[in-house]
Amino acid sequence: MVTDTSRDDRADRGPVTRRKFLVAAGTGATVSALSGCAGQGGGGGSDQFTLGMALPLSGGLSPTSNSMIQGAEVAIDRINENGGLNGKQIETVVEDTEIDPQTTVQKTKKLIQQDDADAIFGPVLSSSRQAMAPVLSQEEVPGFYPVEYEGREANDYCNDWLFKIGDVPAQKIVPLIPWLLENHGNSFYLLGSDYVWPHSMNRVIKRELNKHGGETIGEEYISLGSTDVSSILSRVESADPDILFTEVTSTTSQALQKQMFNRGLRENWQQVGLANQSILMEGVPDGAIEGCLNCQPYFENLDNEQNEQFVSAISENFDDPMIGPYTGLSIAAINLLEAGVNSAGGTSPDDIVSGVAGASAQTPMGEVSVPYDTQIKVSATVARMNSNVKYDPIKTFDAVMPPEHCN
Repeated sequence: MVTDTSRDDRADRGPVTRRKFLVAAGTGATVSALSGCAGQGGGGGSDQFTLGMALPLSGGLSPTSNSMIQGAEVAIDRINENGGLNGKQIETVVEDTEIDPQTTVQKTKKLIQQDDADAIFGPVLSSSRQAMAPVLSQEEVPGFYPVEYEGREANDYCNDWLFKIGDVPAQKIVPLIPWLLENHGNSFYLLGSDYVWPHSMNRVIKRELNKHGGETIGEEYISLGSTDVSSILSRVESADPDILFTEVTSTTSQALQKQMFNRGLRENWQQVGLANQSILMEGVPDGAIEGCLNCQPYFENLDNEQNEQFVSAISENFDDPMIGPYTGLSIAAINLLEAGVNSAGGTSPDDIVSGVAGASAQTPMGEVSVPYDTQIKVSATVARMNSNVKYDPIKTFDAVMPPEHCN
C-alpha cells in the first residue's frame, strides 16, 4: 500500500525505482520520487531542485499522465547522471489533480507552499491549466505545460510564468486543413469533449475551412467521461461527412471507437482524432482505430536516431512503457528547463524564466526552441494508425511560431 510521505522523512529513504514510482503514482496517492540518487530533503536546498508534477493520475487520463512522467523521468535521469541542474539533483514530487480544475489549484499550491517546488510540470486538460496559471503568477514559480493547447485564444497565452511546451492551432490546424481538403474530402463533422480545448480548436477549424472552401456539416460536444455516444453516431451517419474530426478524450474516445466499429461505420468517413492516443485504447477491438489520422509534434515511430534512443530508454527502464504524443513533449520540457538553467547560470525562478526564453534543445522530435514569449517553435506531423496501434508518420509540416506576439 502506498502512503503519503512528508518532506521531513524523505531524506531517510532510498531512491524510488522507476517501477515503484509509476505503480505508486497510478494509485492516485501523493508520492515523492527521486531520479538518479537519494535526495537530502527540502526543495530549493543547495543540493536539490524540486520539480512538482500536477497530473491527473486517477481517472481516464492516468495513462496519459504516466506517459508524461516516463518521458520526463528519462530526461531527469540523464541530467542527474551528468551532475544535475547547475549542480543540483532533480527530485520529483507528484500530486494527483483528478481531472478537476479546482483540485489542480489546490495541489499546485500544496506543491509550491508545502513541498517547496522550484517549478511545476503539468497538468493535462486546458481547463486545469487555465486554473493553475494564476497560481504560478502569484507564487512566482515557473510552470511547464507539455500538451497541445488552444494558443492565442487561451486566457493564459501571455502568462510569463507558464511555458507552453505544446503545439497550437497555427502550428497544426492551419497547415492540416488544406492538406485534408486536398487528400480526404470537403465536408467535416466536428466532435469534441465539452471543455476549453475542443471548443477553441473547432473555432479555428471552421475558420480555416471557410478560408479554403471546406464545409462544416455538424458540430457537437460530449460531457467529459461520458460513454453515451450512440445517438451522436446516428446523427453523424445521417450527415455522411467526408471527415469526422474529433477531439474526444479519455473513456469517451474508447466508447466512440468501439461503437463505430461495432456498428460498421468505421469505413464511412476518414477519422482525424487529435486525442486518439494509442495508450488510451485499452479494450478497443483490433482494427477499430486502424487508419485513423492524427497530427502531433511527436509520435513513437518518428524516424530519427534520437527518438530511437529515447524509445529504447523508455522500454528498458519501465515495466509498463507508455509512449504517447505528450511523452516526447515532456522530454522537450525538461530539456528546455535544463537549457534555460545553463543559459542563465542559476536555478532561481527568475533565472529559469529568463533562461528558457530564447533557449533551444534537442529532442526526439528534433530541435525545439522558445524564440519569444513562452511558446515553443515546433513542427507537426500527420500520422496514420497502423494495425499494431501505433502511428506511422506520413507528412511533416514546417516548424513555425504562432503569428501573435505578447511582447
